[in-house]
Amino acid sequence: MSEENPAQGIGDSEKPQESTSDSEDSIYISVDARNVCYNGGIVPLLAILRQLNRLSEISEISFQIDVIAPGWLEDLRQHSDEMSEICRLIPILTWQHLNDKELDDYLTAALAKANNGYYISNDSKMHEQIGEDDDWRKNNRILFKFKRSVVLRLLWNEFYWHRR
Repeated sequence: MSEENPAQGIGDSEKPQESTSDSEDSIYISVDARNVCYNGGIVPLLAILRQLNRLSEISEISFQIDVIAPGWLEDLRQHSDEMSEICRLIPILTWQHLNDKELDDYLTAALAKANNGYYISNDSKMHEQIGEDDDWRKNNRILFKFKRSVVLRLLWNEFYWHRR
């Protein structure tokens, strides 16, 4: 992985990596960290990133992952080094008096749309902020469950198609 581009595909560092911005083999994923970390702190976010990293290693699929996170998110700074090896961390701050709790949702969905990719969130309404319908949400949202471990519900047909 290139230190110059922490959002470059993840996987085995021994393998040469292509730039993911133009690679058809790269799958873009944005992560709504506030939603993922709502009940479990930073643990579910780290578990999801580790799962995607492992999936990349065993399948040779390259991911470009952006994590959109409020700067105040507990333990974010403590784990930012580990996270930066897997994804690009985009911390956002808003002025408290603006009380904008939807900015991270908007950025997460807009980045997924702009990169023709997917987003990880259980929020069922954030696609409306970028003018998309329920069909777009159904095709572009990756759901997760957090009980004793984190489980991602992935669109396997898409990942199978990207396999080499």
